[in-house]
Amino acid sequence: GPRQHKGVAHASVTLLDVNDNAPQLVGTRRTYNLSDSSPAGTEVLRLASVDRDAGENGSVTYRLVGPDYGHFSVDSTHGIVTLTNGLLKLPPQPLQTDLNQPHQPPGSDRFFRLVVRATDRGRPSMSSPEESLFVSVLSGKLFNQGGDRTGSDGDSGRAGSSDRSRKTAGDADKHFFILLCLAAVVFVIFLLLLAVLIYVHRKGGSGSATRESHGVWYDKANADAVS
Repeated sequence: GPRQHKGVAHASVTLLDVNDNAPQLVGTRRTYNLSDSSPAGTEVLRLASVDRDAGENGSVTYRLVGPDYGHFSVDSTHGIVTLTNGLLKLPPQPLQTDLNQPHQPPGSDRFFRLVVRATDRGRPSMSSPEESLFVSVLSGKLFNQGGDRTGSDGDSGRAGSSDRSRKTAGDADKHFFILLCLAAVVFVIFLLLLAVLIYVHRKGGSGSATRESHGVWYDKANADAVS
């Protein structure tokens, strides 16, 4: 039959990611506390998310899509929510009935509801489920006693992350003091060992010199006796 010919070709296959995963907001709290004296530019909270897609499909932007009362803005890239206006001169605001709204902390005269959403850059894009976050405005005195700017558990009314930060700083200082004491003890032991080694070395050198001088004297005495 006809002669068969064979050839070999090398091909590269590139797998393209499909935008099939929506981003998910993570690490958010339900309630965040603010002092009524917080100035414009105060950081309220930071949004974070995960997206299992790669490249642009996994790159996420953030938006406020709910009623923010014109007092909040979000960095679309980093998810940092900040105050755009001060709160000190605002009159008390009547709360709207919301079954999903957490218990209002004592001393809070305003309660802001922020609806946030994360959206990836895929085509077509995909978005996370919307989440409602609540910002409680406390008087300066109550805020200093237990409120915190970066969030607290709204259902408990206990001291927030400011107390935890102070505790963490205290633990860090304690650990540093312990390490410093251990370093001092090790240094003292090292100096003692060094002193012992120097003493032994000098004593050994002195003994060798004495034995050598005695040997020379003994040899010289024997030579005189023989002569």
